[in-house]
Amino acid sequence: MAEVEEKKSVEGGDGDDEFVMVPKSPDTPKRGRLFIEGRLKDDNVDPAEMRAGLQQQLSSASFVVATGDDLLADVDSKWYDLCKAALEFLKVVEYTGPNQHDNYHSSSDVAVDVQIYQVCAEEESFEENPEIPQAEITYMPHMKFDRYWDELIFEEDHKRDLIWMISNLLRFSKQSGNNLRDINPILMLHGPPGTGKTTLCQGLAQKISIRLSSKYEHVKLIQIKSATLLSKYYSESAKIVDEIFNKIGQNCRQDSDTFHCILIDEVESIAFSRETNSQNGECQDSLRATNALLTGLDRMKGIVNVIFLCTSNTPESLDSAFLDRCGLKLFIGPPSTASQYAILCRRIQNLIDQRLIVSNQILPSYNVAVNTESAFNQDEPGNKILGIVRLIQEGNVRSSLETEISGRSLTQLPEQSILRYLREDECDLNMALGFMKRFVLAQSEQGLRRKPVEEQKESHATQLISGENVEGANDGVQRVEINNRKRKLKIIIEDYDKETLDSLKSFLAGFHSQIPKRSRLSVAHIKEEPRGHTEPAGEEGSQVTLGTADVVFKPQPPQNAHPEPRESAPFQH
Repeated sequence: MAEVEEKKSVEGGDGDDEFVMVPKSPDTPKRGRLFIEGRLKDDNVDPAEMRAGLQQQLSSASFVVATGDDLLADVDSKWYDLCKAALEFLKVVEYTGPNQHDNYHSSSDVAVDVQIYQVCAEEESFEENPEIPQAEITYMPHMKFDRYWDELIFEEDHKRDLIWMISNLLRFSKQSGNNLRDINPILMLHGPPGTGKTTLCQGLAQKISIRLSSKYEHVKLIQIKSATLLSKYYSESAKIVDEIFNKIGQNCRQDSDTFHCILIDEVESIAFSRETNSQNGECQDSLRATNALLTGLDRMKGIVNVIFLCTSNTPESLDSAFLDRCGLKLFIGPPSTASQYAILCRRIQNLIDQRLIVSNQILPSYNVAVNTESAFNQDEPGNKILGIVRLIQEGNVRSSLETEISGRSLTQLPEQSILRYLREDECDLNMALGFMKRFVLAQSEQGLRRKPVEEQKESHATQLISGENVEGANDGVQRVEINNRKRKLKIIIEDYDKETLDSLKSFLAGFHSQIPKRSRLSVAHIKEEPRGHTEPAGEEGSQVTLGTADVVFKPQPPQNAHPEPRESAPFQH
């Protein structure tokens, strides 16, 4: 390995400083690594040439910085005159090494890694590729995803872990050469809805494109539209999935200077458990689609310039063979108390920067707000935001919600509150925080009012379907017939009343919404027939009985199909 060299300043005869290269002393090894990113203002500058120059100068200079510092923020800085004309910023984005929790780092103790990049403009955003119509292709890094990475907030250091997991995976892949890797280049993010999985994948692709800017000429984000992979024609879905993987593999091999990030959101639509499908009598077409996905992933195993980013809200519904192929898996849970506070502060600060909220106050960090919290400074912004977070948590407990508040809901809370309650021309910080508190209380009360009604309906309908006698149903006879193969559910109720039917409809609506999208069935009709009425024989979904409420589930028709109208009005969820 060649010795690391450093530059030393020598006073020249004309009074100017000259730099000469001298070998660095072997007894002063670099103990850490500092990552610095610079964004070009335009394409008139060669990124590779500027990176090489800055890498050399920053490695030889002596300075102390903290993570997050912009070296061009100080107009008196020697880097300002050198780089301001070409760069929008030159920012310290990460430090790795010993003393991770230290705020400041000296350049004499660290190795400097510089990346210079340029973002694609909006007009260059998306490529319509006729070869892969089921995908949206974006050249990265892109302005659309510019702030995604920085705005994501997690209690655990998921972002740092992910970027290093991907970097190490790619390093192992490149070292293996043409040999098949033991680990598939598949990252699987799973967790409740609204926790930022898709945004994290898009932000990760943006970050990867910056880190790899010196290794690959281009980086593409290919977002697969899962809904377009399922065809109404038999065996067509498997062919579509197979063709997509063939085209992606072909593009990766032909364009080895381009790195490909493949994002498959809600991957359960094409990776649903084959065992569950078989038990539920699903058609063989969905099984073939899952098989095509698995074989396609196996074919991509030997390609080094590709990685798959997958998300799922229901990992328990995924095929076990697909999960086994995921080289990296990470659970993304609901935000903690500290993360909730940070998310609200970040969004409020964004609204202040956009002048939608008028304020000159600085929002304190979570630790500062907690340490300074007291009854004597309740008017401080930090205390008010802490109070809003606690109201959200109390509302969850009181309403017995099964899921905690999501990061998506928290991000929308400040704007929703202002849109709902603002009646003035301007909104200051105190008004905004008051609106947020009012909005949370209103949502909590609405949930409490809805809870007893929903519980009563669910209990009544559950007794009804389980065959128990329901008070007020005149001790009628209840019977349930389920035919999975035909996807038909018949519920026959004798001596029914309106309350019983309303409870049944409410229960079925909730049950229907929990069925996975790919297996979801539509409610065809709910009919109430007068006593003594007999349906014509042979009509689909009819039931010859006295006093019958008939509920029929059947597969959803194709989009272009127009079913003939029935005499009874449809009930749709």
